[in-house]
Amino acid sequence: GQLLSEQTFNVVTGTTAQPWLAKKVNEFQLTAKTVPVDSYGAGVQQLVERKSNVFFGDRAILLDAATRSTNASDLLVLGRSFTYEPLSLALPRGDDDFRLVVDRTLSRLYSSGEITGLYTKWFGAPDDNTVNFFRWVTLPE
Repeated sequence: GQLLSEQTFNVVTGTTAQPWLAKKVNEFQLTAKTVPVDSYGAGVQQLVERKSNVFFGDRAILLDAATRSTNASDLLVLGRSFTYEPLSLALPRGDDDFRLVVDRTLSRLYSSGEITGLYTKWFGAPDDNTVNFFRWVTLPE
């Protein structure tokens, strides 16, 4: 508790991580300072400038933002997931043919293993939770 209480946490305003973090800080009665930021880039910059100790957010976006940072070698995105939040793609209503193409293409990428190469290119090697996610969302043929 004492070590965590002396830390500064960042979280992007308006994300689902913001109320989650506030709840946890309250639940564990931490005196840690929580500083909202406007974007993932701003949160990464806070870490780089040592104005913050921890930045909470969506892991895939954190991985991308950390990788793009000129200080990428100084940043570490933990493999631990604190929440599970499904992601979705927005498509025009009523375009069932397009939706089916998207669903089948994603399922093919997941079931063939091609998704691993794409994921690794943009986010680094997938952890066990990510690989399990790929299995769970694959549509049966």
